[in-house]
Amino acid sequence: MTARAPSEPAKWIELDLEIPPEDEDRAGAALWTCGSVGSWTVRPGLVRGYFGEGAGDVEGRFRVAWRETTGQQWRGALSSRPAPDRDWLAPWRATMVPTPVTPTLTVAPPGAGGGQGRTVVIRPGQGFGTGSHPTTQALLRWLEADPGRRVLDVGCGSGVLGIAALLLGAGFAVGLDIDRDAIANAEENRRLNGVGTRLRLVEGTLDALAAGARFDRVLANLDRRALEQLAGDLVERCAPGGRLGVAGLLLAERTPFLRALDGLPVELVDERAEEDEGAGDTWWSAWIARESA
Repeated sequence: MTARAPSEPAKWIELDLEIPPEDEDRAGAALWTCGSVGSWTVRPGLVRGYFGEGAGDVEGRFRVAWRETTGQQWRGALSSRPAPDRDWLAPWRATMVPTPVTPTLTVAPPGAGGGQGRTVVIRPGQGFGTGSHPTTQALLRWLEADPGRRVLDVGCGSGVLGIAALLLGAGFAVGLDIDRDAIANAEENRRLNGVGTRLRLVEGTLDALAAGARFDRVLANLDRRALEQLAGDLVERCAPGGRLGVAGLLLAERTPFLRALDGLPVELVDERAEEDEGAGDTWWSAWIARESA
């Protein structure tokens, strides 16, 4: 996005949330649920979300999303206002540095270099996935150990998981996202990493894929509500003997999500619980095997 003069029409709605720092990740999840196209932490205790100019009552939508995702009433301060079109990610990009995921796998912004082994180059944009969040890192570690041959990333964001899988040895990957801006960000990162047509990007839901398409690795870094709703469909897209990697859940959401897998032909084979040092939350991720035919 480019800067506009203050006199030009607003293109965004900014929503500011005053919230305890330990709840910032939950606020981000609620913002995503109610249609925010991006959010960032302005300072500890202040999260700012962005919506399209026609989003309507964003304060009311956020209150509903907070209640649905946390089971609690929102009691903090909210304020919204029109905002001009601008590159609001520029200050954040300027702070990005290489993130070592393992001793042999690094995620880095363009021009920053990397560590030993493979480096996934990600230009931060409106797609989630810079390699710094524990949920992304958990899935990257499993992929590094066993990337599979055909990979599906549901809610691909920046494209980091599909790109990493290809650099780690997978033959083909599909990145799927309902957010057009995320797809555009993933397209840029696809070019930066030279993976070409081996990464196919699709704007839409799982229904946009061919009915019989199956993948060795199905990845979904989403919120609890989306993961529970999609559990059966995600398993269905996983080839017999393949692996389903899920992330985006707080540790307290582990048991409810596992209940959503009851009756499905899957087995939990690995899991990780990792603390987000900045927010203090503990995130839970799972590596799940689909039974062989």
